[in-house]
Amino acid sequence: MPIRILQICVALCLALAGFTSAALANADAVQLSAASANVLPSANPVHVQVFDSKPFVIDRIYRTMMGPKTASVITIGDRDVEERIWILSYETEIVDTSTGQQISDEYMCHNNILVPNFSKLQKKVGMATATAQKRLFTLSQGVMKIEFPQGFGIPFQSGEPILLNSQVLNLNPLDKPLEVLYRSTVRYVKESELVQEVRSLRQFGVMGLKLLSGDHGYPGVADPDPAAHGESCAVGEVVAGGVTMNHDDGRVFTNHWVVEPGREENHTLITSELGLSQDATLHYIGVHLHPYGESLELKDLTTNETIFKSHARNHKGRAGLEHVDAYSSIEGTRLFKDHEYTLISVYENDSGEMQDAMAIMFLYLGDSTVQ
Repeated sequence: MPIRILQICVALCLALAGFTSAALANADAVQLSAASANVLPSANPVHVQVFDSKPFVIDRIYRTMMGPKTASVITIGDRDVEERIWILSYETEIVDTSTGQQISDEYMCHNNILVPNFSKLQKKVGMATATAQKRLFTLSQGVMKIEFPQGFGIPFQSGEPILLNSQVLNLNPLDKPLEVLYRSTVRYVKESELVQEVRSLRQFGVMGLKLLSGDHGYPGVADPDPAAHGESCAVGEVVAGGVTMNHDDGRVFTNHWVVEPGREENHTLITSELGLSQDATLHYIGVHLHPYGESLELKDLTTNETIFKSHARNHKGRAGLEHVDAYSSIEGTRLFKDHEYTLISVYENDSGEMQDAMAIMFLYLGDSTVQ
């Protein structure tokens, strides 16, 4: 079944006197999702677009990256009018097709959107080359929404093809089969309708790694100094079917590893991966962990200061993440091109058996190249 696209495209001028969300809800031909009704006030007219995935039947255990999945090409905004738009937020909810009601996000492996022709998009919106990654958003269990600080957005081109990916996860036994769909919502504003300026963000992901083979676990460093580069990432085991990364010097890493029962702390130097050519300001961080994850910390090794530590809350009595903290700031935090940075992940595997792990931070940095 092709993806069902529900275009709402509602102008939400909530900051205008007397124009309230209640008035919008009562207007003819206006439909608001629950999340859309609680957005921050904005002087800019906000448009909303909703995408429903095909239904999935969940009738068994599906571990990470093993569940039913779908990939669909979508567009945001008017396909017939090329104009710059600004994406303000992205969220997904899981809906029980038998009731139409939102249910637990424990059935979420991941949901992400990426731009296949990202270099073309960069030129269209005036973004400097190689300053961002083509995956705009990644949602996962415990992280069902990314909403930027007020006044910030990702520059985009209306009608540009986007690939929307969704995959099911189920780690707990079911009493009976369940049919669900993924309902994804994008909020955006049009450049032509701006009343207030929107400041540009670019996304860059950094990830924790485990060393599979090689003489040391410092990615991007030929001759590591623990005093400057912190702890090495640990030697690990890649999950079945997991990704391996071969470095030019013969070392091999993975970003998807096996976690043994007990407590695990892993450090990964990310300075080279981050690749800052100039100082940057960090305004938002989305975090991706797997069940049994406890925390993920971004640390400045040069100053020995924690930039952000995300704490995860696991479900009680069953496997799964209930919530994972995100970072959001209008003022932002500075990252320096001549500093060293590390990711520190902590997993508390109390299941008594082997589990799998990932540890990723999606950094949204201010981008002054877009005018």
